[in-house]
Amino acid sequence: MALPYFLGCDLSLATYTWSVGVNASYPVSNLATYFASDVSKANATTSDQYITIDLGSATACNTIVVDGHNFATVNPDTAIYLQYNTNDDTNWADAVSAVTLMANGAYSNDAFVKTFTVQTKRYWRILFTSTCAVAPQIGTVFLGTRLAFESTYEWDFMRNNLGFETVETTSLNGVLRMSQAFTGRKRFELTFRLQSDTFKASLDNFNGTVRGKLRPFYFIDTDATIYYVHLDTDYLAPKGYRYNQNNFSVSLKKQLTQ
Repeated sequence: MALPYFLGCDLSLATYTWSVGVNASYPVSNLATYFASDVSKANATTSDQYITIDLGSATACNTIVVDGHNFATVNPDTAIYLQYNTNDDTNWADAVSAVTLMANGAYSNDAFVKTFTVQTKRYWRILFTSTCAVAPQIGTVFLGTRLAFESTYEWDFMRNNLGFETVETTSLNGVLRMSQAFTGRKRFELTFRLQSDTFKASLDNFNGTVRGKLRPFYFIDTDATIYYVHLDTDYLAPKGYRYNQNNFSVSLKKQLTQ
């Protein structure tokens, strides 16, 4: 069983550029809304096109999640690559290596995650290596360093449960009125024990990225299921158990699509 992890991202730090131009109806600003249904599309089906991701400064990254994409219908016969660049966004000959995001015949339009050896780079790009059947689109790109738990959580019956948010009002004659704006959210109550002080420092960095309840993030579960979630609190801290060992409980709620 794999260990779970989180991937958060401050999308406001990145600048996106389609090499073939952008479809005016689907601008790159859609990539910073945190809704995977708000997509950005290229303006052509040209071979070897790419979308550049400028993180603003050299940033350590070892994980990418791509959501809201149409990769299953873009390049059904070739691979799609994530490349990173040593120098600048025009000098891709200096890219150290390429990560295969989707190999031949392994295509789906579902959100996917890819992990790789950590690289500290400013410029990244997703490269489509052949003529596309349709113009590529992307909803969200989370690119950064994952928060990797050192052991799995306890009591998995407290995961993926259904919760609701109900508005209750009382009329002047005392009649109760209830309303719900949606069908509910998936809730997770997870407890991790005996995490190291190194993990605690990474947790602080993660919380500074998502800023408590403000920004959604991706939770990759032990079975590799990908959930788009929010924290349920603005305060996130482990409790010391003994030297270099900390217990940590977290409450998550699954983000709805727009």
